[in-house]
Formats: sequence, C-alpha cells, structure tokens
Amino acid sequence: MAEMVALYVHVPFCHVRCRFCNLHAYGMGDYATLPDLRAAYTEALAAEIARWGERLPGATARTVFFGGGTPTELDAAQLAHVLAAARAAFVVPDEAEVTVEAYPGLGYPYLAALRAAGVSRVSFGVQSFEPRLLTMLDRAHDVAQVAASVAAAHDLGFSVALDLIYGLPTQTLAEWEATLGQALALAPDHLSLYALSLEEATRLRALVKAGVLPAPDADLAADMYRHAQARLAEAGLGQYELSNWARPGHECRHNQVYWRNESWLGIGAGAYGSYDGARYENIPSPTRYVELVRQGGLPIAEVEPIGKATAMAETVILGLRLRGGIDLDEFARRFGRRLEDVYAAPLAELITWGLVEVVGGRLRLTGRALLVANEALLRFLPEAASVIN
Repeated sequence: MAEMVALYVHVPFCHVRCRFCNLHAYGMGDYATLPDLRAAYTEALAAEIARWGERLPGATARTVFFGGGTPTELDAAQLAHVLAAARAAFVVPDEAEVTVEAYPGLGYPYLAALRAAGVSRVSFGVQSFEPRLLTMLDRAHDVAQVAASVAAAHDLGFSVALDLIYGLPTQTLAEWEATLGQALALAPDHLSLYALSLEEATRLRALVKAGVLPAPDADLAADMYRHAQARLAEAGLGQYELSNWARPGHECRHNQVYWRNESWLGIGAGAYGSYDGARYENIPSPTRYVELVRQGGLPIAEVEPIGKATAMAETVILGLRLRGGIDLDEFARRFGRRLEDVYAAPLAELITWGLVEVVGGRLRLTGRALLVANEALLRFLPEAASVIN
C-alpha cells in the first residue's frame, strides 16, 4: 500500500503582523525586497516539495494545506505553481482536500484562479465582525469585504471556512452573539472558534501587561463558548472538535491528521512536520530558508525523536479533542498495547469524575468536560501530575 502523508505549506508573509500572532510570520514592511523574495520563496517551496517526493517515491498526499502567515500574500499563479509541484512529486487524488488560508477581501478573479488550480477549500481569517475589535487586532478588512469574498467563494464552489476569536479584551457577550449571527448569515461550511490566548512576544500580551487593555475574562469566555455551542447546533453545524464546527461532509480533513497524530510533512520557512517517528522544524528565516534550499537538501533546523511513550500520550491528548474520540482497537493495533492498560489510573479517575466515557469502543470526552478539557487531557501526561495535583 502506498505511503500516505499530508502536506502543510507555510507562507510566512502578512500584510500586517496581527497583535495576537506568535507564528512564524512577517509583515510586508519587514522586507524591502518582498516581491523578489516572494518569487524566490515560491521556487524554494516547489524545490523542497520535489525533494520530499524523491525521498518518498509513490507516496500519496491526501491533503494539501497552505497556511501562514497569509498564503494569499503570494499571487494566485505562485500558489498554483506550488500546488503543481505537489502534484508532480506526490500522488494527489482528485478528491484530495486542498485548503488555502486567506485574508478577507480577495476578489473573484483571484479566487477563480485558485479554483482553476485545484484548490477545493478556502479558510478566511475573519476573527471578528466588530470594527473596534478588528482595530484592536490590527486587522485591515471590513465586514463588506468579508461578505464579498465569501459570496464569491460560494459561487465558485469552494468549501468555505471562517475563523473567529472570542474572549478578547473588552469584548462583550452581545458583541460575540452578533458576530456569530453575522458569520452564520454568510452560510459558511465550517467555523473555527478560538479562545484568545495571550502568547509570549505578542503585542496584545504586552498591552495587557502594561494595563492598556484589560486581561481577558475567563468566565465570560466560557459563557461565549457555551452560547456558540447552542447557536451553531441550531444552525446545523456539528461540533466535531473542541474548537471546530462544520456542516456534514465539510470537516477539515487536514487538521484531523494532526488530531489523530498521523504523519505530515511541513514545507516552508518555520514549518513543522511529523514523520517517521520524529518531529522536525524548518529554519524560520525566509531568506535563509531560500538560501538553504538553493544549496540542495532539506532546510531542517531541528529534529526531535518521538519515543513510544510520548507518541501514545500525544495520540490520546490530541485524539480526545475530537468529539468522536479515540478508537480503542485502532490504538491497540498502532501501539501494541491497550489504552485502558497504559492509562488505567488516569482513565479510572476521569471516568469517576464524569469527564470521559467509552461509547461503542471509543474513548471520548463527555459534554461536561469540554470547558475543562485541558485539565482532563493533561492527566495522560505523567510529567504533568505535579502541576495538576
């Protein structure tokens, strides 16, 4: 049977680096020669993909995901060139999910070019429909641009996803309810709702630390989450992961590779991959990345072997994020040990507390566990015991 992998392609360029972002991303002002760099970067992506294809002859790429940064800072022809490189290096089935993360405001011609290139899914980073919150986040789009881009994407036959953030400083429950209503009015096929996390080295965290903005209210964020669960269920979007909802058949297949702790190849500056029992990270600097690819070989900066114990723990922690949970027989086939035996103590504890359950041969979080999921999941990491207890 041919080897199956997923491809993640990282494009680190952004129009403006948002205040909440801690990813490998660079605002356009960070590079004086950005047009030339984008062209060189596109060629480097294609070359790196080709080298992976040489290492894995005959492998099938079941999904291709362009993330960032903002992939649409490359022009549509450049993204099409990279996708063509993936098709040349791997078997990419006609039904493969091909996603591009996009900034709202893309016009019909750009989206049509993506569709013609074989992109099947577009994910718009909307974050909010409230103008003052968009300003807080340094987002440059407005509601009209979101509506126009989504309408064009629907017309072209894309599966359309929207990303939203809740639990923002000063955000009210009424504003969140209005944002959900505006999002649903656009009839998306998929919604990702992320609670704000004030990550290190982000400008938003610095503003909160300096007292310019209030700290997020965890209780209010929990109320926002509960409200979203009810509202989206009414709208016919099923929750299939802790932060993700979709209409039937529109669940993100690429992200499920991560949650099932399966193999993916990270392509591009700062991309992460997980393959053949190891996790790796590419060199983060786009200019250095281009230089290394031109020299031949792969631009990997660091490799971390993943032992069996860590692989099992990560498979449980990631798999329990899925509402369908973990297939216990599949876990046993994969690791040669029953999950119930490996994690007997934390499993018994969490079942007693009513936080996990076994239904139809699958281990999953209960509904009441969703708001305390992190505490439940950490029980499966031995080194976390001293932190929790």
